[in-house]
Amino acid sequence: MPEYSFPREVIYLIILLSPAKTMNFVDPIPSSFNIEKPIFNNNSILLNDTLRNIDEKLLKQKMNLSDKLLPGVTNLIHNFTGNYKNGRQSIFAYRGAVYKAINSLTFNEKQMAFAQNHLRILSGLYGVLKPLDGIEEYRLEMKTKLHIKNSSSIADYWKDILTNYFRTFENSDVIINLASNEYSKIIDFSKINVPVINISFGEIINNTIKYPPMYSKMARGEMAGFIVRNFLKFPEHLKGFNINNYSYNNKLSSVDNYIFTR
Repeated sequence: MPEYSFPREVIYLIILLSPAKTMNFVDPIPSSFNIEKPIFNNNSILLNDTLRNIDEKLLKQKMNLSDKLLPGVTNLIHNFTGNYKNGRQSIFAYRGAVYKAINSLTFNEKQMAFAQNHLRILSGLYGVLKPLDGIEEYRLEMKTKLHIKNSSSIADYWKDILTNYFRTFENSDVIINLASNEYSKIIDFSKINVPVINISFGEIINNTIKYPPMYSKMARGEMAGFIVRNFLKFPEHLKGFNINNYSYNNKLSSVDNYIFTR
């Protein structure tokens, strides 16, 4: 990754996140925010139609499902309508550790508008989502081996589509990569003329740095919320993040890799 000279004024910090397996379509959410149409909604319909036409035995194998999970996932696939208005906004639908830490239920209108402009969520079914994009409940991971058109997997299907999508961003933008490796590697960053800063959160134990997955997920969510609530515009401002005893580690970090430790 080349070293970038960041512009003095950054129009957008693009926050990149993974989705969550855990979803919630039951608990109350704010009613003051619009529900928007995902940019790749038609692609999600195509993918779900492909899943719908697979028999359960093969579906179980393709999606690596247990006997317990299979009936529920099958129901989700067959109940999928493709109408985004039948779902709820992605930022409220995802309820994993990252999204609990973001705590978007407390966003005011100005903060949510900022999030809508700056935050992008990668998804196996929807490709990429803005926070207010309406989604239906689903389960589909990027690593799923599914033959569709000329692709051998969900990741393969989305790779060119998502790479081209992120190529549309301006040179003054900076991608803040808070997504997991499984999801962020879907984008071919070498073809995107946009600087990328990868963010990591580690624990220093006996002079060795470790990256516990659960704590890292929570910290990613905290960082995303930190950017939104403070309307950050400059990469340097991320270094002021100090939630849950994390602090920027200058010795371990580089121009395109920010490492926070505690």
